[in-house]
Amino acid sequence: MLWAWQRRSRPSEPAARALDDLTRCLGLPRGLGEPAGTYTERAAQDHPHLRSELREFARLYGEQRYGPQPDPARLRQMQDLVRSLRPGRRE
Repeated sequence: MLWAWQRRSRPSEPAARALDDLTRCLGLPRGLGEPAGTYTERAAQDHPHLRSELREFARLYGEQRYGPQPDPARLRQMQDLVRSLRPGRRE
């Protein structure tokens, strides 16, 4: 059963895939139907040193997911932001 959870399929939509990457990076599962902004605020409670980065991610996610046209540069910015996070460091 654990194997199946770890091997779950990744979202096909790029912004949703970046959000999935964020949840894996933080090791904090997203609640069923939990909006990205709610998730990032909850994650910031566990990782206060990442609060500004998580808010920026939520802003970019909203633009990419619900804006008129996805922007490849903004998507790269989201991906780079996730790669730069260091969740273990707490201040």
